[in-house]
Amino acid sequence: GPLADSVFKIYNEMGIDFGHDFYNRDHVNVYGAEKYTRFLAQYLAENYNISDRRGDSQYSETWNAGYAEWEKAVQEHKILIDDAIAAENVAK
Repeated sequence: GPLADSVFKIYNEMGIDFGHDFYNRDHVNVYGAEKYTRFLAQYLAENYNISDRRGDSQYSETWNAGYAEWEKAVQEHKILIDDAIAAENVAK
């Protein structure tokens, strides 16, 4: 129906790959989360007047430290996901 069509249109806009971007049937993994976050950030920027604070020194120290920790965790999770996908494909 129309709702399903619009949902799949959004998945296509995000570039979601159901065989790669989901942890299970209901939850995205880190790859899907990145795609969703980019999509949402673009939507918010285009539709709302939200200030970009990335260059603001008041926020940069805590933001940069938190981002560095997050990026390390993301890279570790991507390795685990890639290994699991490769193992599943070999098993097939």
